[in-house]
Amino acid sequence: MKNKNILSIITFCWLFIGVSFAQNESRVNHDLECGTVTDEDAILYEQSINREEFKQKMQYYLDNPTNRGVIQEYAVQIHIVQEDDGSGGADINDIRDEFVSFINPYFNDIDIEFVECNPELYHNNSEYYSLGEGDEDRDVAGDAMANTYNVADVINIYYVTYANGGCGWARFPWKLPADYIVIANSCADNQSTTVHELGHYFGLYHTHQGGDESVTRDNGDGCWNCETAGDMLCDTPADPNLSSTASDWPSCLYTGTATDDCNSDSYNPMIDNIMSYADKECRVIFTAEQKARMEVFRDGDRDYLQIGCPCEKPQANCQNINVNLNAGGTASIIPTDVDNGSTWDCGLDSWTVSPNSFDCSDVGGNVVTLTIIDDLGWESSCEATVTIVDNTNPIINTSASNMTVECDGAGNVAAFNNWLNTNGGASASDACGGIWSNDSEGLSDGC
Repeated sequence: MKNKNILSIITFCWLFIGVSFAQNESRVNHDLECGTVTDEDAILYEQSINREEFKQKMQYYLDNPTNRGVIQEYAVQIHIVQEDDGSGGADINDIRDEFVSFINPYFNDIDIEFVECNPELYHNNSEYYSLGEGDEDRDVAGDAMANTYNVADVINIYYVTYANGGCGWARFPWKLPADYIVIANSCADNQSTTVHELGHYFGLYHTHQGGDESVTRDNGDGCWNCETAGDMLCDTPADPNLSSTASDWPSCLYTGTATDDCNSDSYNPMIDNIMSYADKECRVIFTAEQKARMEVFRDGDRDYLQIGCPCEKPQANCQNINVNLNAGGTASIIPTDVDNGSTWDCGLDSWTVSPNSFDCSDVGGNVVTLTIIDDLGWESSCEATVTIVDNTNPIINTSASNMTVECDGAGNVAAFNNWLNTNGGASASDACGGIWSNDSEGLSDGC
C-alpha cells in the first residue's frame, strides 16, 4: 500500500445573489472522509438556476411522496482498477453485496434501483490505480481515467487503491461532462461511503457545507438563512463539521460546544445524516428535503442516465439425465443434453458443460456444470446429475471345459479347486471388465 497523505482543503467563500457558500473542511482527516468539495463551479451553478422554480420542483416531491414506489432501474458500470500486472483490485462480490444490502435500500425511497447492465470492467493500469498521490492533481488524473474508460449514459464508479487520501469523491451534476465516482478499495464495503458519494452525484452537499449557516429554523428570525447557506436545506440542522465533534458508534452523540456566528445559538447537528462527517456507522438517514433535491437532479441534470437494461442476463437451467456407456465403455454429452430451457436475451457467446466425457470409472451419479456466457460477457451456470449406466452384457468367448474328478478319498479336492480358479478354461470380454463367479458347493476328501 502506498503512503497516504493528509489533504488540506483551501477554504472557499463567495457571496452572491443572497447565497453565501463557504467550504469548511480544514479539520477533516481525508484518510477517513470524502474528497468531494465545492468550488467555483458550484457557486456558478447556484447563481445560474431559477431559485423559485427549483424550490417548486422540490416541493412537488415533498408534497407527493405517495408517487414514489415505482422503482426504476438505473444502470451502473463498475470499474475495478488494478496494477499493470493485474494484481490488486477490489473484490467484486463485496461491491455487489454493498449495493444489495446497503445502497439500493436508501435509493429505493426515490424510485432508484441501481443495476449492472454490463459485467464489471477490469483495468490493468498502475497510473490510475492510485489517484492524487504526492503532487498529482486528483481531478486531472480522475478525469483522464474517466475519459479513457467511461461507458456512456451510465453511472461509472471506479474502485482504486488510493483516492487522494480519502474514501473517495464524486462529480456533482454541474461538473458535466466530467461524470464519475471514485471509491477507495478500503471503503468499498463500509456501508456508508458509496451511499454518501451517490448523494453528491445527485446534487447533495455536505451538511456542514459552509460554516455560515445559522442554527435558527424560524424564518422570521433575522439570522434565518438555511435556504441559502450550508447545504441549502432547512430540514438538516446547521452542522459545524462533525468530524472532530462526535463520538463514535454506537454512542453517536454530538460532543461539540460551538455556536453560530449570528445568534450565538448552540449547534445541534444531525449526527445520523448520511451527508455528514459523523462516524460512518452512525450515518443512516437522508432527510425528506435531501431526497427531494436528489429527485430534482435525477429528473433534470441526470436525465440522460440509462433507465433499465436493454436485455436480460442469461439464466442457465439444468435437468438430470441418464447416459448409457457404449460398447467401448465410453460416453459423452453436449450442453443441450442437460439444458432445461436456459435463456440468453443478449445473444449467446458460448455455452459449455463440464465434465462432458465419461468411462467405466464414472458408472453412477456425476455432477456436471452447464455454463452460459452471453454476448455482453455475463455468465450463468447450473448443476445437473448425469447418471452413467453400463447396460452392455459381457460376452463369453470360450466356454468352460468339462472335468471329471474321481472320488478316491485321497485329496482330489485340489485338482477340482484348480479347475474352478481358472474358470474351467473359459474366457470372456467386457469393456468395463467383470468378476467371475460360480455356484459350486465344493467337494470333500471323502466320498
